[in-house]
Amino acid sequence: MPFSDTNVTRSNGTSDYNGFTAELHHTGGKHLEYQLRYTFSHAIDDSTDFYLRPQNDLQPSGERASSLLDQRHLLILSGMYNSGRVLNYGAWGKLLSDWTIAPLISIGSGRPFNLLDGSAQQRPDIAAFASTTDLCGHQATPSKYSPSGYLIPVCTNDGVYDGVVNVPVYGTLSRNTGRMPMTFFNDLRVSRMLAVGERMQLSGSVDMFNLINKFNVEAVNSFFTQAGQPTAAYDPRQFQLGLRLAW
Repeated sequence: MPFSDTNVTRSNGTSDYNGFTAELHHTGGKHLEYQLRYTFSHAIDDSTDFYLRPQNDLQPSGERASSLLDQRHLLILSGMYNSGRVLNYGAWGKLLSDWTIAPLISIGSGRPFNLLDGSAQQRPDIAAFASTTDLCGHQATPSKYSPSGYLIPVCTNDGVYDGVVNVPVYGTLSRNTGRMPMTFFNDLRVSRMLAVGERMQLSGSVDMFNLINKFNVEAVNSFFTQAGQPTAAYDPRQFQLGLRLAW
């Protein structure tokens, strides 16, 4: 029985992670509590998921670079304030009692992304000058992700049509050289508990996600001439209302 080509897939990728975390936790009496946490880390690998194949199957070590999961800086601030029972038996005392305010702020540096020249997993070449051209008719394109400031697609035309390619056939740009914009997530919860009779309690809450409606980029275009242009974003501002009755 004849067989066609057989593809072999192996899970032999390697990865390293190094990180440092500093945390400050403070409790101010019975009403205030907050926490500040900062993480500095670096994740390095040669493949991020099962379906990512190397640009050059004969040189998988050339894929080793910052991981797609690498988030170098992450700062998280969270807190909670509970007004408790205000010592005032008038209308103001009842109005200001039993409120809870809980903010959450997360600031993170952008994650890497891989630049491609449109040929499957092929990365572009680093062009030395703005005037660089090749025999395929390609011309250098300005790019902030290139060490030289310019990129050009890979060209396998060496000018001699003898069936032998005497020019590099793999892009010289390193893997995951792009970097997406930083993210800023800001959420807030406001809730209050009300006593209903002697045995029942009614709790109402408002959850506000992305309160200032910040545009946070989730994905970008990886084609090298349009690299970095947003293609997807995290959710805009959202509100969630909740009621709970306990007895």
